[in-house]
Amino acid sequence: MHPYWHHGHRCGRGTSRLFWFLLGGATATWWYSHHDVQAWHERRACWRDRIPQNAYPAPGSPPAPTAAVQPPYPPPPTETDAVSVTITELSEATLNNLLVTIESLKSKLAEHRAQRELQERELQALREAKFKQFEEWQRHMQEQQAREEQNKQDPPRRLV
Repeated sequence: MHPYWHHGHRCGRGTSRLFWFLLGGATATWWYSHHDVQAWHERRACWRDRIPQNAYPAPGSPPAPTAAVQPPYPPPPTETDAVSVTITELSEATLNNLLVTIESLKSKLAEHRAQRELQERELQALREAKFKQFEEWQRHMQEQQAREEQNKQDPPRRLV
């Protein structure tokens, strides 16, 4: 019995898929190259208005002389000096603001570091106090157990 008997349409499709893939690739290539070659024909038939024949002068007539164009004059030195002074002032102000910001961040960092060290010292002191308290409690419990053992060893007192 064939393992794919209920899916018979799956058998033998590898070659047909390859065939259709190649056929699609060839068709796409032909269509792309055909439209590239024929593109200049389509441009010739565009729907824009036609330019009249007399819109441009005849090629034999000499062009009219044009006035020589002079390059623009350089700006007066006072303007460039003022601009350079302004730029210098702005850059100095920016650097000053940057330095002030950096110094304030440094001071905040130092302040936070000092606070953290203080909190660590307080936490260490609290731990030591709790440890001392635990040692005292442990010593007290040992003394109490020793007293109880001593009381067990002594004969009970009889009140008559």
